[in-house]
Amino acid sequence: MAEEVIQLTPVTPEEFVRVWQTCRTVGEVANKLNLTKRACYQRAVAYRKKGVALKKYPVGRHGAHHDIDYASLASLARSLS
Repeated sequence: MAEEVIQLTPVTPEEFVRVWQTCRTVGEVANKLNLTKRACYQRAVAYRKKGVALKKYPVGRHGAHHDIDYASLASLARSLS
């Protein structure tokens, strides 16, 4: 599904950094700035390449990769095939 965003007011670099550093998720950043999550990630990567030390958000659903029980998932997959 494509994300539709209408950006009426440009987000300044200072505003982006302030919001990025104070939010808990990229989704929250995107909502506050009226941008897509993809646009936020791209902007964060570009700023990091220029030396801006932005925090990194966990990757994946709620950042819970370490909480996934892979043995249970494997069992579930076998039971459904």
